[in-house]
Amino acid sequence: MSAEELAETYSDRKVARARDFLIARQQEVETFNERLEQAKAAANEIRSWAMQVDLEEAVARAQLDRMRASLADILPELDPAQPEAPAPEPQPDAGIEPIRTAEAPAYDDRVTPLPRAAE
Repeated sequence: MSAEELAETYSDRKVARARDFLIARQQEVETFNERLEQAKAAANEIRSWAMQVDLEEAVARAQLDRMRASLADILPELDPAQPEAPAPEPQPDAGIEPIRTAEAPAYDDRVTPLPRAAE
C-alpha cells in the first residue's frame, strides 16, 4: 500500500466518520441496555405480583375449604362433592287413593297478620 492510499484510507474525514458511527452505535447499545433493565424490573414486578395473587387465592381457597368442612355436618347441601339424595316418593297403601292437594295460593300482600293474644 502506498503512502497516498494509506493517507486516503485513514483521512481525517473517514476517521471522524468512523468515530461518529461508533459513538452512535455505543449510544444505541446504552439505550438498549437501559430499556432492557426497565423490562427486567417490570417482569420481576409482574412475577412478584402474580405470586402474591396466587398466594392470596390459595389462602382464600383453603379458608373456603375449611368453612365447607366445618359446615358439612350441619348443612350437607353446601358440599357440592356429595350428590343430593332424592327424596323418597311416598308409597300409597294398597287400595287407598292418595290425597290430592290444591296448589298453595300466591302470596297476597293485602293480608296482614293478626296480633297474638296474650297468653
